[in-house]
Amino acid sequence: MNEIFFLVNEDRTIEAASDMACEVFGLGFPDEPVRIDRYLPVVYVDAIFSRACEGDIRNKSMSFPVRNASGREVNLETRFNWFTMDGRDLLAMTCRVTDRYLAAISDLTAKEDLYRTIFHESPLGFIHINSDGIVADCNTVFLNIFGFIRDQVIGLCLADEGKLKHFSRFCDAAMNAIRGVGCTYEAPFSTPEGLGSRKGWVRVSFSPIVSATKCFLGAVGIVEDISEGKYAEEKVEFISNHDALTGLFNRALVEIDRPENLPIGVIYVDLNHLKLANDAFGHREGDALLQKCASILNANTNRLGGDEFLLLLKNTDRSEIRTRVARIGHMCQVWAGEGLVRPSMAIGSAVKIFEKQDIEEVIKEAEDTMYANKLRNGPLVRKRLITTLETKLQELMDGAVGERSKRMVLWGDWMLKNLFFTEEVDRKHLRLLCRYHDIGMLASADELKLIRVSPATRRAVTPMQHMAVGYRIARSVSEIHPIADYILSHHEHWDGSGYPNQQEGTEIPYLSRLVSIFDAIEGMLSLNARANRPSFCEVLDSIEACAGKQYDPEIVESIVTRLRGKTIFVDYLEG
Repeated sequence: MNEIFFLVNEDRTIEAASDMACEVFGLGFPDEPVRIDRYLPVVYVDAIFSRACEGDIRNKSMSFPVRNASGREVNLETRFNWFTMDGRDLLAMTCRVTDRYLAAISDLTAKEDLYRTIFHESPLGFIHINSDGIVADCNTVFLNIFGFIRDQVIGLCLADEGKLKHFSRFCDAAMNAIRGVGCTYEAPFSTPEGLGSRKGWVRVSFSPIVSATKCFLGAVGIVEDISEGKYAEEKVEFISNHDALTGLFNRALVEIDRPENLPIGVIYVDLNHLKLANDAFGHREGDALLQKCASILNANTNRLGGDEFLLLLKNTDRSEIRTRVARIGHMCQVWAGEGLVRPSMAIGSAVKIFEKQDIEEVIKEAEDTMYANKLRNGPLVRKRLITTLETKLQELMDGAVGERSKRMVLWGDWMLKNLFFTEEVDRKHLRLLCRYHDIGMLASADELKLIRVSPATRRAVTPMQHMAVGYRIARSVSEIHPIADYILSHHEHWDGSGYPNQQEGTEIPYLSRLVSIFDAIEGMLSLNARANRPSFCEVLDSIEACAGKQYDPEIVESIVTRLRGKTIFVDYLEG
């Protein structure tokens, strides 16, 4: 017998015991009678006999600690009752050591707490659906992913699709798991109206739940928010197919050469002045110019690299191509956005009409046409560029630079007619230099703020950089290319203390030496505040004082000697 069993008479003497009782308590049944209270605490034995005499069977059980044969304390659950055998009243006691049972209960509770913690604290969303398709439980992550509140989900029957019309695929997967068929899928989602406007991607896995005893317990769903990874994949795919700066397609996506797309219109575009924008104003201005071009062209444009773009337009004939080209040109002309360089494009076009034509040959035809147009229209394009830069400079300076440049040109013309110079002077180059010597101020905001003060004040306040910018602009435009070196040197000093290259003496180009004096005289005579404006004699004195230091002494002597007392400057001041 594997149970602990005692048969005890009214004198509390043990008359019989099971083998398990003998093993647990070391019971040997010697010749003299053995009392039960030798093995069980007297207080509990008294209570057992007292309760055994009561009529209520619910009181005929008791749990208490005892010591076994090895002296270890164990918990004993005892059930007892009186019965009569051979005319004698005997107490039957059935006992069970509950330590293992309690340990099993404790272990089960710990495991339940562990699984509940895993369920509710997991970084993944969990949902438990019972065998009737009703949501029994879900964790906070699940609620957060879909924007639900707990009361909306618990008790919801997923078979009722009307309540979750935005989640039909989710409900179908859950119900299939209830039928024993698990699945995993990825899908976009958006929260229902009234629950916010969150959108994203999820990976959902549903599995049926079957216990070790083959009892069906419903289904469990695991939901992972994969929005960040999915968007990263989409970004990588976009980058692989698009130009990073402009967002336009790259050449790898040119895949429309198919019969159903005929005729295929081809427009080849070369962006003018990109080198100027990069060299003169920096790559930020160059990038801005590329982005302007992308906004004028459309999303179907392919950037071939550098300043070239390709549009392949399916089902587009020559008439539509001409309309498209005219619209691009018009948008460049009316551009009113920000930036120092207005967008300008050289454009060529061609059309693939027949299937047998090689698309690469058609693209080459459009490219050749573009280069022919670029060569033919180059002078006009560059003239417009110079006009645009001048206009932009006037806008930035409220017209002050324009008036100053005009007076500088008049200075040059008058002096060429009335003064003698030791070197031959190219009148065209002198006029260009008088007009454009400060063109570099477009990219020198700090200097623009000081344009109306005297040159000496400007030098004291900020080191001027506009000569280098003006030099790069002139080098990029053939019409003013001959004066690039003169622009760079017009702030050099005779004694080598100027900038940017500290040239001295005759190292400085003759036209630069001339214009530096014109610029100084004009600057002092055109000061806004009449009270601070020096007299013409004072201006000449100032120039003469700087001879041999800042200015070429021979040029100063020639100018000062011939200008003192000339009434033309009275007219100049009054006018």
